[in-house]
Amino acid sequence: VCGDAGLFCTALLKRLQAGTAAPPFQQNTKSRLARMEEHRAAWTTELEAMAEANVEACETSGGRLVPRKVLWELEKAMPRDAIVATDIGNTCSVSNGYLRFEQPRSYLAALTFGNCGYAFPAAMGAKVG
Repeated sequence: VCGDAGLFCTALLKRLQAGTAAPPFQQNTKSRLARMEEHRAAWTTELEAMAEANVEACETSGGRLVPRKVLWELEKAMPRDAIVATDIGNTCSVSNGYLRFEQPRSYLAALTFGNCGYAFPAAMGAKVG
């Protein structure tokens, strides 16, 4: 996007001062939230299916766990103010889908940067505050 920030800000200020109707994004908030909830429900269903996909193989091998189910159960058992730090690899990637947080700065992950050894110092920093 290329534009004149001064012209934009002037037009925005006039609109705000005029007290005109709510901007379009506020006019359809309920429908947008309903659509998001539909997407969230579909995603949860997909996650549940992936978590159950390999249960039978683990049960027949004995002593094995399905990582997705472990993360799902961990997410259920964590306190609301938990802070989780993950390192690189599949655990980090899969954790993005199965661990949900209600507070900001609760999930510390290197994500796509692949910083091996990130989790330990991140957890120490979170503990210190």
